[in-house]
Amino acid sequence: MQSEFTLCRGQGLGQSGVPIFMETSLRVTADTPPNAKEMYEEISALVGGLMKAFDLDEAAVISALERDAFSMTFDIDGNGNRFVLAEYEGRTARLYAGAVKLEPH
Repeated sequence: MQSEFTLCRGQGLGQSGVPIFMETSLRVTADTPPNAKEMYEEISALVGGLMKAFDLDEAAVISALERDAFSMTFDIDGNGNRFVLAEYEGRTARLYAGAVKLEPH
């Protein structure tokens, strides 16, 4: 089995319903772990959430990730909803599946 697909900017939604922003190519073969596509969708959703939360373009988010400029932790809010708490240059945002909530300064 071998197939190839490309996740393209603005095309489709990730499994969690968040738009896919990154353009990423992935070759799937018999040796590819079954969750590889899901991993790419989730990474793309995270990048898209960071773009929205901090008003950055894709290149700026990727560059900041490579420099470890973001601080991110997993957490659960008072209603039991899971989110990623992201901090960047003194600003904080909660990244939920399908939503971004900015924290007050």
